[in-house]
Amino acid sequence: MTWAGSNPGVKSQKLTLDLKKDEPAMFDELTKSSQKMVEEFKKDYPKESTLQLGMGRNVEYQALISLMDGVRFSMGDLVLISYNEADVQNKLLKDR
Repeated sequence: MTWAGSNPGVKSQKLTLDLKKDEPAMFDELTKSSQKMVEEFKKDYPKESTLQLGMGRNVEYQALISLMDGVRFSMGDLVLISYNEADVQNKLLKDR
């Protein structure tokens, strides 16, 4: 996640999915994880209304949709970034 505004920043979270679960349960877990992440974000940055979301190139489309579902109700605007940009941001976070 990337945000601008009065306190710009970047936050990354690695989610480990239980691949033994059926797909609907796995994607539901993804939605709930993104909801929780945004709720925590909103506590720290209550005035922020725009969020950028990006995922790596090997992520399934349904996973992206599930993440968006978890974010869209809490944020006014959701901007998707390309997997190329997401990969660069992840590399920058790892190098910190």
